[in-house]
Amino acid sequence: MQTLSFLCILTLTSGCLFATTKEEGKLMRQDIDILQAKVDKDMTSKVAALEAVLDKATRVVRRNNADLGADVAVLQKQIRQLRGEVTELRRAVSTDNQPQVVSRLTAIEARLSSIENRKTKTAETLFQEGQAALANGRHRDARISFKQLLDQYPGSERTDDARFHRGQSFLAQGKYDYAISEYQKLTSDMPKSPYADEAMFQSGTAAQKLGKCSEARAYFTILVKRYPRSSKKSKAASMADKLRRAKGKCKNL
Repeated sequence: MQTLSFLCILTLTSGCLFATTKEEGKLMRQDIDILQAKVDKDMTSKVAALEAVLDKATRVVRRNNADLGADVAVLQKQIRQLRGEVTELRRAVSTDNQPQVVSRLTAIEARLSSIENRKTKTAETLFQEGQAALANGRHRDARISFKQLLDQYPGSERTDDARFHRGQSFLAQGKYDYAISEYQKLTSDMPKSPYADEAMFQSGTAAQKLGKCSEARAYFTILVKRYPRSSKKSKAASMADKLRRAKGKCKNL
């Protein structure tokens, strides 16, 4: 006679719901182990996916402090989603059976808190950091700070300052096309800025350095007409005349 072994599932009252043979019990245990392994694998996969998203969010925050400026709204949405998913996984995992998953979730929560507690710098702070970097010849760092200011505070009183000095930084490094792009944005978006006439003049200078004589002459001519009280008017008129006489050979004027 086969020896019976009982696998009991306890209910609110004592007793067993069913009984199996030893062989059936062994097979059932194997099935349970396979199912648990699958759950563990799925859970680990989900945690890995969370970590990947968190890595991306962390890179955004680092750019926010040291590179291109963050899309704050998108980042905040990502953080909220991560918080929700971590909470759901917390409810699903077993502290005893899945200690590694629990440990990774704890680490994720710590990183989320770090990002959430990171304070955004003010427009003035970013501008001063940019100015300090420029003064020390750290052009890339300066442009990063100015770009952050422009991205995070588009309506700030420092917007034209940041835009103009980004242009100046590119100009100083001989990156004339980039400089012109910054100056054009300033004169187009903020034509009444105190920097507008200077930006127009420097656009002409950059175009001339690129050998774009007609374009350079156009900038100087526009300055004379658009900003008749500019301190740059006389010099702009002189440059426009030189370019007219240069007949396409203006790069070394």
